[in-house]
Amino acid sequence: MYSYLTFSIILALVGLTLVVAATGSRRKFTFWSAVFAAPTGLADIWFAPAYWRPDHVFGPHFSIEGMLFSFGNGAILAFLVWPLFAKALSRGELSDNLLRNAWRYTLIVLPGFLTFLLLWDQLFGPLPVMQASFAAFVVLAIWLAVRGRLNPAIGLAGALLFAMAYWAQTVLWSLFDRDLAAFWPEHSIYLAHPLPFTGLPGDELMWAAFYGLLWPHIIAATIGGPMIGRRAGLRFFG
Repeated sequence: MYSYLTFSIILALVGLTLVVAATGSRRKFTFWSAVFAAPTGLADIWFAPAYWRPDHVFGPHFSIEGMLFSFGNGAILAFLVWPLFAKALSRGELSDNLLRNAWRYTLIVLPGFLTFLLLWDQLFGPLPVMQASFAAFVVLAIWLAVRGRLNPAIGLAGALLFAMAYWAQTVLWSLFDRDLAAFWPEHSIYLAHPLPFTGLPGDELMWAAFYGLLWPHIIAATIGGPMIGRRAGLRFFG
């Protein structure tokens, strides 16, 4: 059936539409959010089959579905939260330099990624893959907060917005694919009970909340100039 591919293509098209529809700084923010989100979809190689088992076309070792899914959600999230960041990021020039942005992005996410590798039970740690991811998210939130690059109010708003958006996505997906819940094996270790309507583990909603909290700040720090955040009470990476 390839429902993962089908739904991911739809999300990617929605995301692309939002990039095209946006203008000025909002378009840059949405574009770079989608671009840097896309490669994170390749993480399916770590999450499948231990956490979930979707119907990949090429298999989890190269998840074209994951990249399309992540591209679309990266754009959707950035478009939704832009009003929260507009005052800060519209006051300066946002970087379109790929190499510079990629370097900044790497420095920003590195502490969280290293935490994941150290805690994941398939490498050096005691935690299953999703729990190791949650721990990495917590470390990344602390890292951003300590450096003055995480705004709690904006983060909470982003978490709520994307949790609701992701919940709506999963409900629609479950209507499209009645067997969607089977992608998440019952024997896997989850932190939260299955959600109503979809049967998906509550971990999915927890992931969405963390993503909504952290990802917009990561992108803002990646492309924002050093003086932009300070003028608006937010300090991003210089």
